Amino acid sequence: MGEASIDIRLWFVALVIAFGFGRVDFTKNRAPRNEDVPNAPPETCKSPDHAFGQHLSLDMKGISSSLLDSEDSLLKSISDAADMLGLNLISSSCQKLSMQQYSCIGALQKAQISVQTWPRSSAIAVDLFIEGSMSLVPAVDVLKKALHADGDDIISFWSIDYRGESVNNRHTDLYHFSLNSMISKVKKELLSTEFNGHKLDIWELLDIDSTVTYEAAVAHNLQEGDPRWTNDELAPTIKDVYLDGQTIATNDEADSPSLEAFVHPGMMTQEHPKHIAILGGIASILSQILKHQAESVTFFQPEEALVDSVREFLPEIYNCSDLVGRADSCLDDKTVTWVKEAPNSWFNERYGETDTKNQPQVMFDVAYTQIALPSEAADLSTYVEPLMKALSPDGVLVISLGRAPTVLHPKGDVGYYASHEKLFRVLEELPEIENMKIYEEDFTLADTSREIVPRSFLVVCKSTSCQQRFNAAPEVIDSQLEERLVGSKSGKPVLEYYDGARHASFQVVPKAYESVYCRRDPMPFECAYRTLDFSKLLFEFDHDPEKSSFEISESGVFATVDIPEGSFIMAKGLAQSLQVPDSTMKAVQDLDTEGMARFLQYDGVFGHSSNFSEKRFLEIGPSHLIRSVDSEKKANIGRWFPSRQQPTFSPVYDRHSGSFDVFMVATKAIPKGGELLKLSHMWED
Repeated sequence: MGEASIDIRLWFVALVIAFGFGRVDFTKNRAPRNEDVPNAPPETCKSPDHAFGQHLSLDMKGISSSLLDSEDSLLKSISDAADMLGLNLISSSCQKLSMQQYSCIGALQKAQISVQTWPRSSAIAVDLFIEGSMSLVPAVDVLKKALHADGDDIISFWSIDYRGESVNNRHTDLYHFSLNSMISKVKKELLSTEFNGHKLDIWELLDIDSTVTYEAAVAHNLQEGDPRWTNDELAPTIKDVYLDGQTIATNDEADSPSLEAFVHPGMMTQEHPKHIAILGGIASILSQILKHQAESVTFFQPEEALVDSVREFLPEIYNCSDLVGRADSCLDDKTVTWVKEAPNSWFNERYGETDTKNQPQVMFDVAYTQIALPSEAADLSTYVEPLMKALSPDGVLVISLGRAPTVLHPKGDVGYYASHEKLFRVLEELPEIENMKIYEEDFTLADTSREIVPRSFLVVCKSTSCQQRFNAAPEVIDSQLEERLVGSKSGKPVLEYYDGARHASFQVVPKAYESVYCRRDPMPFECAYRTLDFSKLLFEFDHDPEKSSFEISESGVFATVDIPEGSFIMAKGLAQSLQVPDSTMKAVQDLDTEGMARFLQYDGVFGHSSNFSEKRFLEIGPSHLIRSVDSEKKANIGRWFPSRQQPTFSPVYDRHSGSFDVFMVATKAIPKGGELLKLSHMWED
C-alpha cells in the first residue's frame, strides 16, 4: 500500500453516484462528488457489464421495538425508502415468523428490498438489491432514515457486493477494504470524484477489533485494568486513498514499515544522495525522503486535483513538522519542487535525444517509482532509457513491485507476475544498467485484505559500486544513518523500523524470486550452483589420521586417498573462513602495532576479497596450508563456482555469493599421495 504498489490497475469500473432521485438532498452530510468539483467530468450510470447488479446489506441494532414489531410500520418504511430512492414500488408484504419477528419484502422496478427483524434484540437486517452501476453508498443513509435509525445511538454495519457479471469488480482494494467489509464500526466516504478518466475515492474506517496505539495509551495515561486497552474508544480511524479502486495511500500505521523499506535502502545504496525524484503517485514517501539531507526533491504528478484532495483529507501523510529544518507540510519544504507534468514525457523531452544541450544540469541520484509502467517491452524500454540517462553515474532507480511471489508460482513470463518478468528482461538489456537488487519487506498490508504479506522492491543501479554499498555490514549502515539523517524536534528517533539490522535482512534475496528466476528457459547457468552437488564426494581433514583424507607436512598437503575430479576439498573448514568487512580492514590498516602488522601479512597471503560484497575472506582452516602455484596446468585445486561475468540481475548470485566466495573442488583427479596445489589467483574474477 502507500507508495509501495507498482500495480495500479486502471481497469477498475468507476463507481459513480447518479441516483438523481430528487426526493432526498444528497448534498447534506455526504462526501463531495463530481458536481462539487469544478470542471469534473459528468457522471454516468452506464455499466461496462451486461448484467450489472449490486447488493447492499445493512445490519442495525438499537432500533425501536415498536417499529420492529409493527407490520404497518415496516411496510411504510419500505415504501418511504423506495420513494426516497426514486424507485417504483410494485408490491410489498410481510410474514410474521413468531410472536414478534417479521420478514418483509418489497418488489421494486429493477430492485428489491427485504427486511428481517428481531424486536427482542432491537435488531434489524436490511438487504437492497438494485440493477445498475450507480453507487449504493448514499442508500445507506436513505435506509437508515426510512427506518428511523439515523440516531447516534444506533450501531450499524453495512457492506456492498457485486452480483452477476459485475463480480469482476471485486478485484479492487476499494471493494475489499471499504465497500465489502462488514466489520467497520465507522465507515465513511470522504470523497468520490473523477478526473481525466480516473476515479478517486477516500474513505475513513474503524474496524470493530481496533485497539489503542502505544502513543495514544501514553498520552491518555492508561493504567492496568483500564477497559480502553481492549476496546476501540481511543483507537485511531484509518483513512485510505483509492485511485481507480486500488490503494495508493493510507494513514494506517501498519503500512509504515513498507514506506521505510521502499525509501531507505535505495538512499543507502547511493553514496551521496543529494537530488531525488519521485515519479508519479501522491508523494506519500516524501516524509521519509526528507529525513535525509537531500538538497532537492522533484515530484512529478500532472494531476493537481489528486494531490490537493489527498492533502485536504489526509494531511498527516505530508507531516514533516517534527523534522529539524523541514517545513510543517512536506510539500511546502524549500527542497521540494512539484513538476505538474507526466514523468515519461518530461524525461523524454530532456533525455530522450542524443542532443544534450537542453538537458538540465542537475542529475538525479535516486529516483522512486510506483506508477504503472507500459505493458509492451518496446514502450517500456523507451520509457526507462531516458530515465536512466537522467540519473547520475552511480544513480539508483527504486521500483515498488507490489505483492511478492511464492515458490509455487510458475516461471516469470506467465501468470500473475508476468509484468515483473517483462520489466526485469527489459532492464537487463539496457547497457546503462550494471546491477539490480531485489528485496522484500515482510510486514506490509496486502492489496486485497488487511492481512500482512511480503512486498517486493527492486533497486536498479547504473554502477556495480551500488552492490558493495547495498551489501554493507549492519554497523556500517547504522553509522551512515547517523551521519545522513536530520534530527527530530521531539527527540524521538526519526526511523521506526529501518536500521542496519533490518537492512541486513534485505540483503538475502527471497527464495521465491530465485525459484521463479531459475524456471527461465533456458535455465540460467548459475542455477546449477544453488546447492553443493550432492553427487560429488566431500574430502575433509581430521586430526585423527584414520578419519582424515589428507596428511599435512612441512612441504605441503597430500592426499591419503584417491580423490576424483570435481570432489569438494575441505568444505567444512572453508565454510568457517573468517569474514572481515572492508571497513574493519581499513581500520586495522590504520593501526600501527606489531600484532596488526602480522594480521595484515596473514591476510595478504591467505585472504581474498569477495566479488560480491564489501568483505574479505581469510582461510583459517587447514586449506590455508595448501601450496599455491601460478600455473593452471600444475594446479589441481580450484574454486567451486567458475569465474564468469556476473549477470545484471540474478537472485542466485545474491543468495549464494558466500558459497561462491569460499568453496574449492579438485579440478583434476588427485591420486593417493599426490600433493594438493591450488591456483594462486583463482578468487580473482
